[in-house]
Amino acid sequence: MTARSDTEIFTGAGHEGPNVLHILVRVLPYQEVASGAAQNAHKVYIGAGSGDFQATYPTRFIFALADEDWEFHEFELDGKTWPGLAIFPQSDDFEVSFGDPERRSVVLDDACEIMKAYRYQIIVRHRQTGELASCDPAIENSDREKV
Repeated sequence: MTARSDTEIFTGAGHEGPNVLHILVRVLPYQEVASGAAQNAHKVYIGAGSGDFQATYPTRFIFALADEDWEFHEFELDGKTWPGLAIFPQSDDFEVSFGDPERRSVVLDDACEIMKAYRYQIIVRHRQTGELASCDPAIENSDREKV
């Protein structure tokens, strides 16, 4: 039996086009410590549990903000401009773009040709105050209580 790629298995079963995952992004109040003092801030929370997402078939991840007061923030990191979401290590296996002109969503297209773990970071900006909030999904990024 000849080994087939994951994509060949799905297309062979009659499934075509990319998988699409819709991911809600919430921004919640947060207390942080800076220079030895407590400060009110905000933190970004996505998905459930650790914030990890896995795909073995070409997938379009659509991240959308739940709160209209926030937008995805374009930022520079490691010599590249990112539209609210940065991914490392950089490769040709994915493409990131704003999903709409108001920057309320970000689209991540993953070709799934390179099967490796990527790290990502999201940064959002409050539309009126300019406050920035971020998340590192690998560090306790749970927005759902365990029942």
